[in-house]
Amino acid sequence: DHIPITVDSVHIPSTIFATIPAGLASGAYDVVVVNPDSGRSALEDGLRVGERGDVNLDFAINVGDVVRTVGLVLRKIWPWPVYDRQAGDLNGDRFINILDVVSLIRRILGSPKPVREAMPSEPATVSLPSKANGRHIVRVPVILENPVQVAGIQLLIRYDASAFSIGVPQLTERSAGMWMDYYAVGPTESGDLEDGDGETYYEDWMMVIYDPSGGALAPNDGPVVQIPFEKLGSIDRVGMVKIEQVILADTYGKSVPTNLVNKDI
Repeated sequence: DHIPITVDSVHIPSTIFATIPAGLASGAYDVVVVNPDSGRSALEDGLRVGERGDVNLDFAINVGDVVRTVGLVLRKIWPWPVYDRQAGDLNGDRFINILDVVSLIRRILGSPKPVREAMPSEPATVSLPSKANGRHIVRVPVILENPVQVAGIQLLIRYDASAFSIGVPQLTERSAGMWMDYYAVGPTESGDLEDGDGETYYEDWMMVIYDPSGGALAPNDGPVVQIPFEKLGSIDRVGMVKIEQVILADTYGKSVPTNLVNKDI
């Protein structure tokens, strides 16, 4: 069988993006380019067709795709390649986040669609304590109060990198058994310190918590992760830690309505 693909170009580009007819199975295909002037020529790498969820394009959907999707969420791979942006967007909302990770895990496990819980009148809440103390190391818990099961958590943490260095986050007793990954997204806003000691600048860290075996956090209230910050310079220096963004996924891969409370300390 032959599938015509038209490319409006004087020269054959190294990469061709084309709309593939519906029903074409994933796999590798030979491609022959027909040029009216120079005749026929074959593309050396051919054509590789994937499906939504096959993020690493190996023609199978498995844990390797979960790992790559998490890398996309954390922006370890940035900017998102064109193919990854399409294959990793499981729910078709044009974003790649923890909702897609949970949806992909459910697909791999072949889980039947669960009877989705009725959303309670009150949303979930994610908060930091009103105050965190420590002479050299300040351990900041992230507290989750969830009225429904939560299968995935995505957090964007912003902190004063001129006052602290961030340590290795630790899951709590409540979230034990889940997987966690995190990555420094990069520096953000800066400004002059009020005490005149120099310039303050902020770093963003993205963090995801999920269970590749399809488990979820039962409705409850308590810390799910603890993040250590080591003070830099003056011990009496005050610095800021803030939750900039949070996304909670239910067991169906849908977003759980969430309020941020005490989002910075």
